[in-house]
Amino acid sequence: MADLKMMSFSDLLKQVQQMPTKGFPPDSWYIIVATSLAAAGKGDRFGDLYRYALEQAEFDESYRRSLSIRLREVIIKSWTLIGMPRAIAASYSLQAADQKDDEAGNIRRAKLVNEPDLPLQRSQIWFKQAFQDLEQKIFSRFNHHSELEWTLKHIVYGYFLGDLSVLSPVENEFVVLASVLPSGAMTETRLSQFVGHLIPPRGYLTGQTAIVTGAGQGIGAAIAEFFFNEGAKVVISDIDAGKAKAVADKLNALNNGKALAVPGDITDANTTRRLVQEAAKFGNGKLHIIVNNAGYTWDAVVHKTSDKQWEAMVAIHGTAPFRIIREAAPYFRVKDGEPRSIVNISSASGIHGAAVSFGAVQTRLTTGKDKGNSITLSDGTEVALGIPGATEKSSTGNRYADIPLQRAATPFEAAATVLAIVSPLMSYVDGQTIEVTGGKWI
Repeated sequence: MADLKMMSFSDLLKQVQQMPTKGFPPDSWYIIVATSLAAAGKGDRFGDLYRYALEQAEFDESYRRSLSIRLREVIIKSWTLIGMPRAIAASYSLQAADQKDDEAGNIRRAKLVNEPDLPLQRSQIWFKQAFQDLEQKIFSRFNHHSELEWTLKHIVYGYFLGDLSVLSPVENEFVVLASVLPSGAMTETRLSQFVGHLIPPRGYLTGQTAIVTGAGQGIGAAIAEFFFNEGAKVVISDIDAGKAKAVADKLNALNNGKALAVPGDITDANTTRRLVQEAAKFGNGKLHIIVNNAGYTWDAVVHKTSDKQWEAMVAIHGTAPFRIIREAAPYFRVKDGEPRSIVNISSASGIHGAAVSFGAVQTRLTTGKDKGNSITLSDGTEVALGIPGATEKSSTGNRYADIPLQRAATPFEAAATVLAIVSPLMSYVDGQTIEVTGGKWI
């Protein structure tokens, strides 16, 4: 975003208008700006906001009236929250900019300025319409208790703040919450906060840097995408350079400079060293998350398992994660108050033991061996991937009979678990083995 101090007010409005508003209706941008102006004591710019919004709509009478009514709603709802002087300034500014022949609007604004109790009166009218014949019964109980009657009136005003006849639910909540933020901040500061934090919202992993191994496809790629969407810088590690680059390019197309491909065989100590060094540099000297996801199966019955197979499995599933964690230790042992997480991913067979596990997550590792999936190792060895008999078992409809959910998980469902683990939502969960199996083995 450009330097806010160098931008004109109309340029600032244009930039806010063009930002993606997740969860907000299309025209909510001017409600966000209006609330910011009122809360920051800049109600005198309501007129400028009104004129700008009209220019964007190429003037449509129905849009003009809707715009005027919705801006007035912001003023009235924030009246007791931001103070009368600020609300009056916004009202005068809007009145000066609105059409002179809008008699109904002018009278309403004049009453708003001259009758400070108008918002409370309006809330009582709304209350009466909402509760109809019960309204008198409710108020009659407090006739002889002035303090309680005063309390009730303000409770009624609170109900009125929840009225959704003009603003959408998310707009209404925004008006109320933004109005009670600490006052005194400059308009530009508030607007920059809204642009950077609320539009779109700050992610759970904003400001963090993550390494994800085996991120060229499947669960690893899904994890990388989740982390990226939550604001993290993501380092894509995969033995397949083309796939690693493709994932990084896809993410950088959405937000350039937030993803980095560092391909290579992580069973090589030099590769793990380079991976951590480049990741730390990418994170401006910091690392926050490691996900050791890379792995594959090279199975055989014990009397047919070669030394090469055994050593390959130990290297990818044991030695490589150990080396990455050891290399990254200096970045994890710092005491800067920032979160750090390490997630090691394995098969649930490692916990429960199984001669043949048909897998609970749908990836190329859990398809039938007859599907022809394979991985090429750094020495050129091609290893067939998949599970013998999986295709046949799937055709009978019995493959997931031992899973209560009766289906496999998608890679994104598995990745979502990893996101939850590294997020603030599970900040007090530590040193646990979490099974993502659809209820298998419960």
